[in-house]
Amino acid sequence: MAIKEIMMHLPEELLQSFDEVIEGESFTRDEVLTRLIEDYIQRRNLEKARREGLKTFDVAEITRAYLPGRLERKGSINDIDINAEEVEKAIVKTFGISDPVELIEKLRSSRW
Repeated sequence: MAIKEIMMHLPEELLQSFDEVIEGESFTRDEVLTRLIEDYIQRRNLEKARREGLKTFDVAEITRAYLPGRLERKGSINDIDINAEEVEKAIVKTFGISDPVELIEKLRSSRW
């Protein structure tokens, strides 16, 4: 992926507040801003799809409907039968590792 540099002009107070929010996190300003932009684009695409009458799958929206009972509850998570060995094989095939701690660290740091 090509990287482009941009310059932003932000009020000093906003930048200080932003730095306070991400202080102690393992992400840089660039990483947090990139994720915020990606989230914004995703939300806009979902809104556009809804306006155009397309069905979308938004996990947060489904969760917000499910928890208070607005979404019909069909079954239980205990009804799901998971083969741990097959899941591990799929994770190794996809990510090349099976250690969950290492996988989470790599995903958080985007070290691929």
